[in-house]
Amino acid sequence: MELFYWSNEKKISLKISDLYRAFKDNSNKESKNKSFTSNLNSNLTDLKNGIILETISENQVNESKSFSSKNQRENDDFMVVETEDKTPMILTNQFIIQFKSDVTAEEINELNDFNNVKVIENINGEDNTFLVETTEGNAESALELANTYQKDDKVIYAQPNFVRLLKPMSSLPNDTNVNKQWAINNTGQTGGIVGEDINVLEAWDITKGSKDIIIAIVDEGVDYTHEDLNVADKLVTGYDACFKRDNPNPETTDAHGTACAGIAAAKSNNNKGIAGVAPDCKIMGIRIAYGVESGGEIVWVTDDAKIADGIVKSVDRGADVLSNSWGGGGDSQTITNAINYAKQKGRNGKGCVVCFAAGNDNGKVSYPGNLGSVLTVAACNEYGQRKSKTSKDGEYWWGSNYGPQVDVAAPGVHIYTTDIMNKAGYSTGNYEDGFNGTSAATPHVAGVAALVLSVAPGLKASEVEEIIKNSADDITPKGFDNYTGYGRINAFKAVSKALEIVNADK
Repeated sequence: MELFYWSNEKKISLKISDLYRAFKDNSNKESKNKSFTSNLNSNLTDLKNGIILETISENQVNESKSFSSKNQRENDDFMVVETEDKTPMILTNQFIIQFKSDVTAEEINELNDFNNVKVIENINGEDNTFLVETTEGNAESALELANTYQKDDKVIYAQPNFVRLLKPMSSLPNDTNVNKQWAINNTGQTGGIVGEDINVLEAWDITKGSKDIIIAIVDEGVDYTHEDLNVADKLVTGYDACFKRDNPNPETTDAHGTACAGIAAAKSNNNKGIAGVAPDCKIMGIRIAYGVESGGEIVWVTDDAKIADGIVKSVDRGADVLSNSWGGGGDSQTITNAINYAKQKGRNGKGCVVCFAAGNDNGKVSYPGNLGSVLTVAACNEYGQRKSKTSKDGEYWWGSNYGPQVDVAAPGVHIYTTDIMNKAGYSTGNYEDGFNGTSAATPHVAGVAALVLSVAPGLKASEVEEIIKNSADDITPKGFDNYTGYGRINAFKAVSKALEIVNADK
């Protein structure tokens, strides 16, 4: 059977994963999977959403392929699939449908009843769009039904609500002074080249940001108790899309979002910690995922509906800039539509600046960073180089993704930033000195976008993006390239260009 789904009018092929299987977390799972598990000695992970993930070691892949026949899959609760970038995506009995605007509630109910489909909730930000599930609870039939709905002339799109197992776009290794932040002011403190930074100090002579500008950190939560974030005029009401509550605080091990928040806008001149790129701007924590350990590494657990909900909520609650240090998996029309909602409806129609990480696989730019509607961020180092596996920084295990979708580059190695308070998070203190990846690069760009909007709040999102690109410093051959885009961001030049536009309009 050919496996595929439709998204943004494209047919996207799926492949059954050789490395993962997934089951419902129920009382009989142990006996149900006993023979398979004992034969392959695989690892079980509780994804904390009613699903147990089974990871099969690489030396057992060939043996496990014999379990991928259709007959065997009929005994499985869920199918784990992947697209080109190998990100595991779990098919459940849920999918998402957007009906045309003239389709009535009665027609929708009639079609759903005919297909044994039940509505779970509306998808915020999209008219006539619903998260639904098959009443039989069959994941394969949910995929088939989504494709059946896709053909119906009453439907704009239908796609699975994939449970995505994303990798945070940092590659973690493991106080309290700006002089440890080479991205802010490179004095050679980490062995790099003096002056190879993003010129924030010069920008601060013009503005440190406006408290009217809000940066949404769309991530795995932000520690709202942190000493460098929990200060006057900094935090606004956040949102947890995983559990639909106004509390974006992370689990004790989920420090990624807190690190990104510090880079973007940690408070300055408070005699502690660090300084964010836009230290006087506000932060909105938006939790779209949580981390679990699987196969010896941390993966994020989320799904398309939760991601879209978090993005739309950040827009509706007044965010100006969205910082997204995540990506992976196949194209999702639901997620893309949420991003388009931010670009079209955000800031009273001027659009939110939406920043996305390119990814850390030393290969193609990850989705959604490969969308033309977002500001896609690659990573560079303190030597003025594109981050690769052979760049001088010594982090040989990763390289920044590349391609024509890359817009700009920003610091992504040896970044000193905020950690979850006390013994939680990456380290035993309140700060982490080795945050990295395009995860680290993206909030640097979000901070510069916030500084630009602080001096020119009337700009459209597209104008802010053009300013950031056109003010970047070449760190590779002259002009645009697929590795660093238009170059490394320059906060001072960006803010200065924005001021020129403001003054010219007076």
